[in-house]
Amino acid sequence: MFTLAKLVFKSYMPKQLEKGMWFVSKQKDVVYGQIYEYLQLHELTHIPQDMESYIAFNGAPVEPYIVMPTQNRDDKEEILATPDQIGWWDQGDTSDDLEDLTVQIINAYIYGEDGENGDIALEVFDSEDEEGIHRNVVFFHNKVTIRHVSFVDEHEYDDDDDDEDWEDDLDEDDLIEYDPEPNDADHETE
Repeated sequence: MFTLAKLVFKSYMPKQLEKGMWFVSKQKDVVYGQIYEYLQLHELTHIPQDMESYIAFNGAPVEPYIVMPTQNRDDKEEILATPDQIGWWDQGDTSDDLEDLTVQIINAYIYGEDGENGDIALEVFDSEDEEGIHRNVVFFHNKVTIRHVSFVDEHEYDDDDDDEDWEDDLDEDDLIEYDPEPNDADHETE
């Protein structure tokens, strides 16, 4: 089963720049007089000589987080997955393979021109005990699995779907209940 979530980027200030760090920039396209704004990620492929100048021009590096969407921007966000838990990209029912989430996938499917402003579908499993229903994030090899929201069929969002035989095959270690974590003052949501 999948639930709606959001992939956001939080900036941080490193002591030094390293290959593989992600940076985000805002892009604008004008199509038939309509302005479209979206984020574009790029990955650092070489270490610049002057870190301060590079950051002044490109901004601070960012890390991806998956959060629960909120109706009110002032509400405290619930972090569902941290950078080390992000993960697997699933193309949906048309593919049996999972692949590592990359800058190119994020630019093409999650943000970018055809993106949904960070909206994603996150794989979860609901369990019930005497305290009520608990939503658990599913981890496969310590990473979460995400899809583009359009890759999820309507029945995969339905909590009452009886066609969830795959859930019986999950190990207890693959299910992690998430709890809200406090916001880190050093991180900002872009």
